[in-house]
Amino acid sequence: MLRLQGFPEDYQIIGSYQAMRKLAGNSVAIPCVMAVVREVLNAMLGKVL
Repeated sequence: MLRLQGFPEDYQIIGSYQAMRKLAGNSVAIPCVMAVVREVLNAMLGKVL
């Protein structure tokens, strides 16, 4: 579950399996966040990468 969301291999959530499923399911994929932030910064700075 964590791998599908883009978390590193060594990332761990402390708690029960149900808590991990809930937290992973409610998260936003890290690569998607990085892409959105990059594009926002590019738009603000007027750059194209």
